[in-house]
Amino acid sequence: MPAKRVTFSDTNMMYYTMSPTPSPTFSDSSLPSVGGPKTPPSPHSPLLPLPSGLVEINRSLGFHPHSPKLLYDLSLPWEAVTTNTSPPVSISKAALLEPATNPPTAYLQIQCPHLPWQLDIVCKTSHYVTILDVLAQLYSFLRLTVSAKEFNFEKVESQREITTAFRQRVSRDPWTASVEEKKGLKRIDFLKGHNRFMGLSSTKLGPDLWTLNVR
Repeated sequence: MPAKRVTFSDTNMMYYTMSPTPSPTFSDSSLPSVGGPKTPPSPHSPLLPLPSGLVEINRSLGFHPHSPKLLYDLSLPWEAVTTNTSPPVSISKAALLEPATNPPTAYLQIQCPHLPWQLDIVCKTSHYVTILDVLAQLYSFLRLTVSAKEFNFEKVESQREITTAFRQRVSRDPWTASVEEKKGLKRIDFLKGHNRFMGLSSTKLGPDLWTLNVR
């Protein structure tokens, strides 16, 4: 069987694999694969101290295993988020600017069992992290390109699932399929099609550390 060719979006390098599944393109540029420092390097406003004692996530962002408060496909722009109501409606500006936690905090760190990267969320819309900060930065984080090195670090079976998710994502809209394919593999593809936002839950490791749940 002839080898399948994978091109890298910003170089002339080629990577060859014998996988029978058409492979995605990559970018050689990627943010570091590990989370950043505990304190954001460039906060947009004076940092609040980390809360002491019990910290709760906003109900809209909280983990609800059967019925999340928000309907959101993480592969779509955050503006696609609606309430999980009948009928669904867009989130109001006032709701988007609510603190992501109670009491408010200036930054959060989010991890996900499906992802080898950690996301540091910093306050941009206020002096504390808002719901909007979480949704917008989560979308941007998942749209980052993946390098061949990061992809090859995955086990073979995982690579197949990631590639399948990539093919399904880029082909869902025939009008943008060619453009999206050229952009290459994204972090969203590492969710392997589990793109439904189910909310954030505590890691029990600190007031700033939360787990992203997906389905």
